Amino acid sequence: GKEVIARGFGATKDKHALNQPNYNPNLPRFIQETSLRVDDPFACSARDKRPDNSMLCTKEIKLGSQTCIADSGRPIIFEKQNKKYLIGLVSWPPSGRCGFNEPNYLTRISVFREWIMNTMQFYENLPISEYITE
Repeated sequence: GKEVIARGFGATKDKHALNQPNYNPNLPRFIQETSLRVDDPFACSARDKRPDNSMLCTKEIKLGSQTCIADSGRPIIFEKQNKKYLIGLVSWPPSGRCGFNEPNYLTRISVFREWIMNTMQFYENLPISEYITE
């Protein structure tokens, strides 16, 4: 039930028009921001059997203001006492749509924290030429 911030360059029009001729998702030129409410993944959709504990769910606070096409992988930030915490990455909407009071799934960062830390440590100890190619 906490409020979080989503930022990204995702579409500003609903995906339902994707198959329509001349669909334009209105990808913005400047980064967009919206506040969302985070919830348990099983609260996203009662009919959807795909969520598990590696996910979170976001729901709109302002009608029509949700993550959308091209926001995948974008950060979801929780702020507490002037500190910002990365809690999730935008993943996908259970209905395949965005906006219109539709929820969205996130990858829950805390589940992958150990893997992230180990991977960062591994690459930190390699010379840069080992993992950057020309």
